[in-house]
Amino acid sequence: MNMHQKSPGFYRTSFSQSSTMIPDEKVQAFIDHLTHSDSSALDAFKLTLDGRELTEEEAKRFIAFIRSEMNAMTNLPQR
Repeated sequence: MNMHQKSPGFYRTSFSQSSTMIPDEKVQAFIDHLTHSDSSALDAFKLTLDGRELTEEEAKRFIAFIRSEMNAMTNLPQR
């Protein structure tokens, strides 16, 4: 899965619990958009997979998946 802001360039996304990981600025911008509506993220970013732009429905499902994963990571018990 690649994503890029509506400007040239592709970025791989990666989410980790590591507190030392500092996301790329555009990845951080994408993460920040996840706190807003789907339309906000879709207006600002174009999501592609294997060079094909995701449909609006596919992009919304991807956004929902990422939100779910981020939520699950914040609710994990401490070890």
